[in-house]
Amino acid sequence: MSAAGTTWAQSSPLIGDMNGDGKADLMSMRSLGNCQTEVDLYTSTGTSFSAASKVYDSGANGFCWEKAKPVVADVNGDGKDDIVALYEYAATDYGLTVFQSSGTSLTSSSWLRRSGATDLSQAIFTAGDYDGDGKADAAIVLGGGAAGHQQVYSFHSTGTSFADSTLGWDGEVDASAGPKFDLEHREYELVNRNSGKCLNVSHVSLDNGAPFIQYTCLPVDLNARFRLDSIGGTDQYSIMPMHSQNKCADVVNGSQDDNVQVQQYDCGAGNGEPFAWQQVKIEYVEGASSDTVVQLRFAHSGKCATVANAGLDDYDLVQQDTCGQASNQQWILRPTYNATQLGENGTARYRIETDTNHNMVLDVTNCQQQDGGDVRMWDWVPGSPCQGWELQSLGDDVYRIIDPDANKPLDITGCSKLPHGEVAIWTDGE
Repeated sequence: MSAAGTTWAQSSPLIGDMNGDGKADLMSMRSLGNCQTEVDLYTSTGTSFSAASKVYDSGANGFCWEKAKPVVADVNGDGKDDIVALYEYAATDYGLTVFQSSGTSLTSSSWLRRSGATDLSQAIFTAGDYDGDGKADAAIVLGGGAAGHQQVYSFHSTGTSFADSTLGWDGEVDASAGPKFDLEHREYELVNRNSGKCLNVSHVSLDNGAPFIQYTCLPVDLNARFRLDSIGGTDQYSIMPMHSQNKCADVVNGSQDDNVQVQQYDCGAGNGEPFAWQQVKIEYVEGASSDTVVQLRFAHSGKCATVANAGLDDYDLVQQDTCGQASNQQWILRPTYNATQLGENGTARYRIETDTNHNMVLDVTNCQQQDGGDVRMWDWVPGSPCQGWELQSLGDDVYRIIDPDANKPLDITGCSKLPHGEVAIWTDGE
């Protein structure tokens, strides 16, 4: 089987018996850009899939793939599976669009349109024959309220339309809507699901106010790599670019409005704990491992990091907007990986210089070896054992810096996050 058209990142793979022959087929609903959506069918023979055939094309500005959550279901009971999409027209305006199968093609029509303040970013969309009449109904599972609180709304299919929602269940659940995922102490890239481009600080700038943009993902760009630093005592994180020192993703002026630029700025104005508008909740959408899809919701506003106007180009700006289900608000959380690491298995020694004076290097005062031994910047002395450091690779350009004579790593006294925090050598793990 060979794939047609655009990258899988801008497609939704779907499995269903579209032609009613009893064998499940593969369908790919994919974006062609400019709100044009195409569906390709890979028919199952029972032993393989056929080459792609186009069964639907919305035309330009006909249907925006990035605003839809599609599922497969036989909504009219004719034995052929259709596609049903939960479609977000605007923040308070959504509908259910059906792509009805004839067996060889799909025809789209709106089966329901409604308005109301429903946060579709917190919605799980599904379909099934919930009333046993032979026609698949639609359902939305809504979370996002009190911890563990969820509601289930169903939409009854008449065979030609969906009835308005009926609350079927309202209560507490022990499990979260999505699987737990762990954030490790490493670098990540954040790939926009709509464009396939990476979150990036424009032009590798070190300045406050430099805008966050999307840009083609490149393996050497430290301005497209981020440390996700946990905010103690909360479920929130700061997003810290790896190329700049102690700077965070920041909403301009702490605004709570839509269409406000995301920029880099000193974390907490350089005084430690990031401001609320520099803190995000990393909310699970779907996927797992290196293809975990999340939203980045700013703590102060409840709004999400969004590629402006669902742009697909390099340098398109990133801003905060009201959260929804659109793919330009979804980010693939992907650990970065570099195959070649420094350190040479502990056999190499390195000097660590300042950026401003290459003759000033990291030095253990008088080669002290006790816990708390003082570390300073000092004139380079060729051959000095006090200035030769071992780099222990933890993977992906993350290292522990070790004084090999004392066999003790560098330690930030008291785990301080403040400028001018003291550095010493200390027994590992003590």
